[in-house]
Amino acid sequence: MGSIGISFSSYLNTAFSVPSAAFTSNILPLDELDGLNFLRSISSFDDVIATNRNLCPVGLHCNQDETLQIVSAFTNRAVLIEGPRFLNRARNYPAWAEERIDLSIDFAMNPTEVGKDKLLNFGVKWFYLVKNTPVGPTNSHKIESLSKLVFENATVAVYDLIPLS
Repeated sequence: MGSIGISFSSYLNTAFSVPSAAFTSNILPLDELDGLNFLRSISSFDDVIATNRNLCPVGLHCNQDETLQIVSAFTNRAVLIEGPRFLNRARNYPAWAEERIDLSIDFAMNPTEVGKDKLLNFGVKWFYLVKNTPVGPTNSHKIESLSKLVFENATVAVYDLIPLS
């Protein structure tokens, strides 16, 4: 019995080399992770987010993986629509999905007051904008006239559609 105790004690006193861990991702740039963490920290659980992430115009071939639900997964928030290929990778979406895709892409590329009002009618409070995508901003100063920029880095921007002031 004593030898078991001594063996266990020796095991506990042994210095183990812990390999260093480094976070890397081939799915998500670290800049984007910063934006998602910020959005999660500033938003409420019942807030709704709209995004242009992983969206392609209906009927066009898309070179990105539309199956990823990155914004929803990392923020733990509801998203208007993100990566709509939840329908068995189909490209024939129901009308409600097409409407949400078009609205999100249109607001990202050329935001208008009408587009903002439509997003607000869906209950959207935040817009998570991915900059370097085929459906990214072409008129970025316009979105800032319609909403409040609350986070930005080289990859993403987060806008509050309902600023308090």
